[in-house]
Amino acid sequence: NRYLGITIISTITVKMHSSMKYLRSKLCHYMRPKCHPIFYDSNINSLGTVRLNIYQAFLLCAMKFHCYMRSMPYSSISKPELLHVIKKTFRYMHSLIVSRMQDMELQSNVRPVLKLRRKETNWLGLSAYIRVLQKKQSRYKDLLALLIAEAEGYGHMDRDSDSLCYAVDDSHSSMFWKFKY
Repeated sequence: NRYLGITIISTITVKMHSSMKYLRSKLCHYMRPKCHPIFYDSNINSLGTVRLNIYQAFLLCAMKFHCYMRSMPYSSISKPELLHVIKKTFRYMHSLIVSRMQDMELQSNVRPVLKLRRKETNWLGLSAYIRVLQKKQSRYKDLLALLIAEAEGYGHMDRDSDSLCYAVDDSHSSMFWKFKY
């Protein structure tokens, strides 16, 4: 894996006077290559694998988020505004996956199948951010409270879905906890 043995911050470019707009742009830019239809096509991936692919993309996105935040004056940033930026990446990813699946169908004989609801994407994103930022808890106490409250609005989706439970099982993402961020 390209992130083993190096710090994630060394893989990103940070402007000295980064804004929230810049942060949103960088996070969405990171998500673009992660939205290839091959990762989410239920013709070739199990429901658990589709959701695991999304969860792992958000794990790394959350780690990059932390690296960007380290370079910004965090205390002056509105936590609800940060939550808004994070949720925007969830919407962006889901919309881009849907769009790329439709494009693939129009441009080729391939008929990809997407069995994924927007609320599952949001829940997986929230779960990933909570999991990553809990490791840096002292810095993100207020933001974590907002993320947890947002996740609670979805209920315990992992209890109702084997594929969501599979996706957030730490044993399937153990490599990520070796990354330095």
